[in-house]
Amino acid sequence: LLKKIGYKQENISIVANGLEVLKHLKSSPSLPDLILMDVNMPEMDGMEATKQIQEMYPDHRRPKIIALTANALSGDRERFLGMGMDGYLSKPLQQDKLFAALNPVEALKLNGSVDNDSNDTDELIDWDQLDMISDDFCPEFSAMYDDFVQSISKQLEQLYAEIRSKSPENAKNLAHQIKGVASSYGFSSFSLQLREIELDPMEKVSNSKPELEARLRDLWMASCREVEEQRAS
Repeated sequence: LLKKIGYKQENISIVANGLEVLKHLKSSPSLPDLILMDVNMPEMDGMEATKQIQEMYPDHRRPKIIALTANALSGDRERFLGMGMDGYLSKPLQQDKLFAALNPVEALKLNGSVDNDSNDTDELIDWDQLDMISDDFCPEFSAMYDDFVQSISKQLEQLYAEIRSKSPENAKNLAHQIKGVASSYGFSSFSLQLREIELDPMEKVSNSKPELEARLRDLWMASCREVEEQRAS
């Protein structure tokens, strides 16, 4: 999406958690203009990373920080802005909202809001979301999509293992990570099932292992199959 709105690949850096954000900032010869900060990350979350960045740099040098979250809850925007972030976006990212977040004039055209609407849907695939990022499944995106399918398939096996081993907290954290990526590819029903795991009480996750695994497997396979059918048409 960043490349679609004009950013060059060599100017985009991707890291896995808050600790890596801080390490990247300290080792880079120049500070980035912007950090898209995932609120929920392993090892160090986005809120703690933001706090440390604020302590490291004065306001006039600090990169602009926009919070990203897969859970669009009432009051999130105010909460993140109150702790010093410069904006807020919910996943899956939408191109117009991302552009508005990066460009204040466009943000005013959207009434100053960069919150996404809820993506609750009964459709397996959010085709608008997938079409927006796929560029008609150009070779570059096709390779990215194949990597996505392989990566999520492996993570799902890990998630099933966490559910079976009665590790609901680990299962919830992993479900959140998978959901964020899957929703960006338009896997809407699959993402909603992961959201249920993330938000359900721990006892419910522990007590419904076979049903959870079966539902996730069915939704994942059906979603992949639907995309492949469209891709081949």
